[in-house]
Amino acid sequence: MGRDSNSRPPFESDSFQDCCFRPLSHPSVAYKLQQRRLVCNEMIYYMCMKRISWHTPEYIFRQRTSYWFVTLGIIAAACAVTSIIFGNILFAIIIVIGAFAIALHASRQPRIIKIEINERGVAVDHDMYLYRSLHSFWINDEHHSGTKLILRSERSFVPLITLPIHEDVDIESIREHIKNHLKEEVHEETITGHIMDRLGF
Repeated sequence: MGRDSNSRPPFESDSFQDCCFRPLSHPSVAYKLQQRRLVCNEMIYYMCMKRISWHTPEYIFRQRTSYWFVTLGIIAAACAVTSIIFGNILFAIIIVIGAFAIALHASRQPRIIKIEINERGVAVDHDMYLYRSLHSFWINDEHHSGTKLILRSERSFVPLITLPIHEDVDIESIREHIKNHLKEEVHEETITGHIMDRLGF
């Protein structure tokens, strides 16, 4: 019996994944399609979720006179001298630095910030306050410097977050939206907040 010049093994070789046979049946393709579907669903969710946003100065700017800066300097100097008399030089230095920082801050124009309320929380520029980190809210429409949105945080070191509401924004739409996530409680600004507001910060 003659020898076959084109000899072949008795069983065909299994090439498994090195062969381009029905590439869409490869398990990695299904995984990539699933990931793309999840990304698309997430994009559609963020595009469709309800948002209320506005732009506003971070605080009401008040033009300072030279008399205001002179008064600030006299008060800071008096406090610093008193601290030195009582032997607390470090506190005197802190008073001088603090007065200088207040003067610099008072002379600059406030930034224009973007405030957005959505289904996740309240965003202020690049800072996000998630609803799960907040306790309650209050809208003070009788504030002397304009309507304020006050958020009570669960964090003890930042108990109240006060945000200005632009006069063109519908207050009731904000209230109804946030009430779906937080309870409404009357909140009063802290003493520090009142002082800073009176100083125009």
